[in-house]
Amino acid sequence: DVDSPYPQPSRQELTTVPRRMPYSSGHIEYKHYGKYVERMIRRLADEKNPQVVSRTVDNLARYMRTKSYEYNQEHPNNEVIIKDIKKMSGNAIQIDEVALNNIRSDYKQPFMAHPQKGQKGQKGAQQRQQKNRNQHQSRNFNGKNGGARHNTSK
Repeated sequence: DVDSPYPQPSRQELTTVPRRMPYSSGHIEYKHYGKYVERMIRRLADEKNPQVVSRTVDNLARYMRTKSYEYNQEHPNNEVIIKDIKKMSGNAIQIDEVALNNIRSDYKQPFMAHPQKGQKGQKGAQQRQQKNRNQHQSRNFNGKNGGARHNTSK
Protein backbone atom coordinates (compact mmCIF):
# COMPACT_ATOMS: atom_id res chain seq x y z
CA ASP A 1 0.00 0.00 0.00
CA VAL A 2 3.04 2.25 0.05
CA ASP A 3 4.05 4.03 -3.15
CA SER A 4 7.82 3.91 -3.56
CA PRO A 5 9.70 6.24 -5.91
CA TYR A 6 11.94 3.28 -6.85
CA PRO A 7 10.99 0.03 -8.60
CA GLN A 8 10.79 -3.11 -6.49
CA PRO A 9 14.07 -5.10 -6.73
CA SER A 10 13.95 -8.57 -8.22
CA ARG A 11 14.76 -11.73 -6.26
CA GLN A 12 18.00 -12.15 -8.17
CA GLU A 13 19.21 -8.67 -7.19
CA LEU A 14 18.45 -9.36 -3.53
CA THR A 15 20.18 -12.75 -3.40
CA THR A 16 23.39 -11.99 -5.29
CA VAL A 17 26.55 -12.92 -3.42
CA PRO A 18 29.51 -10.54 -3.68
CA ARG A 19 32.79 -11.70 -5.22
CA ARG A 20 35.30 -13.20 -2.84
CA MET A 21 38.07 -10.83 -1.76
CA PRO A 22 41.55 -11.96 -2.75
CA TYR A 23 43.61 -12.21 0.43
CA SER A 24 47.32 -12.68 0.43
CA SER A 25 48.29 -16.03 1.82
CA GLY A 26 51.92 -15.02 2.21
CA HIS A 27 53.71 -16.62 5.09
CA ILE A 28 55.66 -14.24 7.32
CA GLU A 29 58.78 -16.11 8.38
CA TYR A 30 59.94 -13.60 11.01
CA LYS A 31 56.72 -12.42 12.60
CA HIS A 32 58.48 -10.45 15.31
CA TYR A 33 60.01 -8.20 12.63
CA GLY A 34 56.93 -7.96 10.43
CA LYS A 35 56.29 -8.39 6.73
CA TYR A 36 57.50 -4.92 5.77
CA VAL A 37 60.99 -5.60 7.12
CA GLU A 38 61.13 -8.72 4.96
CA ARG A 39 59.98 -6.72 1.93
CA MET A 40 62.55 -3.99 2.55
CA ILE A 41 65.39 -6.49 2.87
CA ARG A 42 64.35 -8.21 -0.36
CA ARG A 43 64.34 -4.85 -2.14
CA LEU A 44 67.70 -3.93 -0.60
CA ALA A 45 69.15 -7.13 -2.03
CA ASP A 46 68.42 -5.73 -5.51
CA GLU A 47 69.88 -2.27 -4.74
CA LYS A 48 73.11 -1.44 -6.60
CA ASN A 49 74.36 1.54 -4.54
CA PRO A 50 76.37 0.19 -1.55
CA GLN A 51 76.08 3.47 0.42
CA VAL A 52 72.30 3.35 0.29
CA VAL A 53 72.38 -0.30 1.32
CA SER A 54 74.71 0.29 4.30
CA ARG A 55 72.71 3.27 5.62
CA THR A 56 69.42 1.47 5.20
CA VAL A 57 70.74 -1.71 6.81
CA ASP A 58 71.93 0.30 9.83
CA ASN A 59 68.49 1.86 10.29
CA LEU A 60 66.77 -1.44 9.63
CA ALA A 61 68.94 -3.18 12.23
CA ARG A 62 67.92 -0.58 14.83
CA TYR A 63 64.29 -1.06 13.91
CA MET A 64 64.60 -4.84 13.99
CA ARG A 65 66.15 -4.68 17.44
CA THR A 66 63.25 -2.56 18.67
CA LYS A 67 60.60 -4.82 17.16
CA SER A 68 62.30 -7.88 18.58
CA TYR A 69 62.33 -6.23 22.00
CA GLU A 70 58.61 -5.44 21.74
CA TYR A 71 57.88 -9.05 20.84
CA ASN A 72 60.28 -10.89 23.18
CA GLN A 73 60.91 -8.32 25.98
CA GLU A 74 64.69 -8.71 25.56
CA HIS A 75 67.22 -7.13 23.22
CA PRO A 76 68.75 -9.58 20.73
CA ASN A 77 72.47 -9.74 20.03
CA ASN A 78 73.77 -8.04 16.91
CA GLU A 79 74.87 -11.45 15.63
CA VAL A 80 71.23 -12.58 15.64
CA ILE A 81 70.13 -9.52 13.68
CA ILE A 82 73.00 -9.92 11.19
CA LYS A 83 72.17 -13.60 10.73
CA ASP A 84 68.48 -12.79 10.17
CA ILE A 85 69.27 -10.04 7.63
CA LYS A 86 71.59 -12.35 5.70
CA LYS A 87 69.05 -15.18 5.75
CA MET A 88 66.18 -12.94 4.61
CA SER A 89 68.28 -11.49 1.78
CA GLY A 90 69.70 -14.85 0.70
CA ASN A 91 73.25 -13.64 1.57
CA ALA A 92 72.89 -10.90 -1.08
CA ILE A 93 73.51 -8.05 1.38
CA GLN A 94 77.04 -7.50 2.64
CA ILE A 95 76.94 -6.11 6.18
CA ASP A 96 79.68 -4.14 7.94
CA GLU A 97 79.52 -6.03 11.22
CA VAL A 98 81.92 -3.67 13.04
CA ALA A 99 79.80 -0.62 12.24
CA LEU A 100 76.65 -2.52 13.12
CA ASN A 101 78.09 -3.56 16.49
CA ASN A 102 78.70 0.12 17.35
CA ILE A 103 75.09 1.08 16.69
CA ARG A 104 73.01 1.89 19.71
CA SER A 105 69.28 1.59 19.39
CA ASP A 106 67.72 5.06 19.28
CA TYR A 107 64.20 3.66 19.18
CA LYS A 108 63.81 3.36 22.94
CA GLN A 109 60.48 2.96 24.62
CA PRO A 110 59.57 5.64 27.20
CA PHE A 111 60.05 4.51 30.77
CA MET A 112 56.73 3.96 32.48
CA ALA A 113 57.07 3.95 36.26
CA HIS A 114 54.63 1.59 37.90
CA PRO A 115 53.15 2.60 41.27
CA GLN A 116 54.02 0.60 44.34
CA LYS A 117 51.66 -2.14 45.35
CA GLY A 118 49.78 -0.24 48.07
CA GLN A 119 49.76 3.20 46.46
CA LYS A 120 47.27 2.45 43.72
CA GLY A 121 44.47 1.47 46.08
CA GLN A 122 45.11 4.41 48.42
CA LYS A 123 45.06 6.92 45.60
CA GLY A 124 41.78 5.53 44.26
CA ALA A 125 40.21 5.66 47.73
CA GLN A 126 41.32 9.28 48.18
CA GLN A 127 39.84 10.24 44.82
CA ARG A 128 36.52 8.57 45.68
CA GLN A 129 36.38 10.37 49.04
CA GLN A 130 37.06 13.73 47.40
CA LYS A 131 34.40 13.06 44.76
CA ASN A 132 31.86 12.19 47.45
CA ARG A 133 32.70 15.40 49.37
CA ASN A 134 32.26 17.48 46.22
CA GLN A 135 28.91 15.87 45.42
CA HIS A 136 27.68 16.41 48.98
CA GLN A 137 28.69 20.09 48.98
CA SER A 138 27.12 20.80 45.60
CA ARG A 139 23.65 19.53 46.50
CA ASN A 140 20.93 22.13 46.64
CA PHE A 141 19.24 21.86 50.03
CA ASN A 142 15.66 23.17 49.98
CA GLY A 143 14.88 23.01 53.65
CA LYS A 144 13.02 25.11 56.23
CA ASN A 145 15.36 28.08 55.90
CA GLY A 146 14.39 28.96 52.30
CA GLY A 147 17.00 26.96 50.45
CA ALA A 148 20.00 28.27 52.37
CA ARG A 149 22.87 25.85 52.53
CA HIS A 150 24.03 24.60 55.85
CA ASN A 151 26.31 21.83 56.93
CA THR A 152 24.33 19.09 58.64
CA SER A 153 27.22 16.69 58.95
CA LYS A 154 28.56 18.19 62.23
